[in-house]
Amino acid sequence: MGQEDARLVQATRGGDREAFAQLVRRYRDAVYGAAYHRVGDFSVAEDLTQDALIQAYVRLGELRDPGRFASWLFAVTRNLCNQHLWEHRPAQPAR
Repeated sequence: MGQEDARLVQATRGGDREAFAQLVRRYRDAVYGAAYHRVGDFSVAEDLTQDALIQAYVRLGELRDPGRFASWLFAVTRNLCNQHLWEHRPAQPAR
């Protein structure tokens, strides 16, 4: 899929929105699964999936190797999950 992903990334960078829609269809469920596995909440995982895909679209110019889109997208997802978990961590009792 690396070469096909690279082609779709390059097309997206060139303004082809349908190319990015194909990437979304290809990876949406896997991104959702990764987010759910990390945060354990269906609704939060849906929000994080949407955020990851939006962030990927906006930051696509930062991707150095278009053939590694999938691993980059999962890193974006992992970072968003970690940020969510950090922001929603249980309060520590005062000593």
